[in-house]
Amino acid sequence: MADERRLTPKQQRFVNAYLGAAKGNGTEAARLAGYKAGTGLRVTAHDVLTNPSVRAAIDAQLAAETLSAAEVLRHLTDVGMAEWHEFVEVVVNPRTGETMRVRMDLTNKVKALELLGKYHKLFTDKQESTSNVLIREYADGDA
Repeated sequence: MADERRLTPKQQRFVNAYLGAAKGNGTEAARLAGYKAGTGLRVTAHDVLTNPSVRAAIDAQLAAETLSAAEVLRHLTDVGMAEWHEFVEVVVNPRTGETMRVRMDLTNKVKALELLGKYHKLFTDKQESTSNVLIREYADGDA
């Protein structure tokens, strides 16, 4: 991280609010963290967000809480490769033990495969064509 200095309690409250209740709204995070509105919370939020320690804390927390691209692809692959029987729901009458309903929903499997296909560019909406065209330029008297 650019600046290893610890955050003040107010800066930590700002980071928590920014990533939590304020949902990425710096002005609201400044208000929730207890910054005074005297100079304008918007200016204060900008100043706090451009502080290297605060920015590093926000980035570190986001990195810890989000999936990397490889992790997303791994999870989609897990769903896409799951056996069909993992998508079957059987409802049994608890008194008689008889099967009341069987339902199979492959929506999640199909969606995962679709997203993986898009990632690997397996589907194209436009047609690609190549051709060899010779273009000659003629001077004024040539033909």
